[in-house]
Amino acid sequence: MATAPLIDPELKIIPISDADLSALERLFDEECAEWLELLRWDYKGASMLIRDVARQQQLAGFVAISGSSVVAFAYYVIEGSRCSIGDIYVSKPWRGIGLDREIASAILDKLDHVRRLRRIESQYLAVGNDDADALFSERGFDRLERSYMLLELNATEDSIKKFDLADISIRPWQQDD
Repeated sequence: MATAPLIDPELKIIPISDADLSALERLFDEECAEWLELLRWDYKGASMLIRDVARQQQLAGFVAISGSSVVAFAYYVIEGSRCSIGDIYVSKPWRGIGLDREIASAILDKLDHVRRLRRIESQYLAVGNDDADALFSERGFDRLERSYMLLELNATEDSIKKFDLADISIRPWQQDD
């Protein structure tokens, strides 16, 4: 597969299967650290599963490379007539130059040629992916906002009273969710 030149002539988008996996590992580690810092979410377990699939060269998607460094990645999974874009992650120093849009565009261009697809969805957390979000909007995708809630365990009674617990229900995950 040919590579696509971007803003920086040293920057190229290639399939994940063609990437240096040790360079990709460093970017996965960066993402895990950022999720822990921003969301207090330990993403290592899920990340390890994704890395295993990448090592087996079974992960569909793209990476952006500059020289020998992987600076962004995006992957997707096709199940029957549905595709789920699993993640789009751009290293902090490379954000804001449209790289997220370019790598999202590479995925959508690839998916345009998969005839059996009837639905494309994603639940990725858009950390700094404003240009990718704009691309999805331009291509007709609907965005559904998510609320991430966090309550410190040592919260005071006054801070807990801000929430109307009668409006919150918790139930097991269902396949239709």
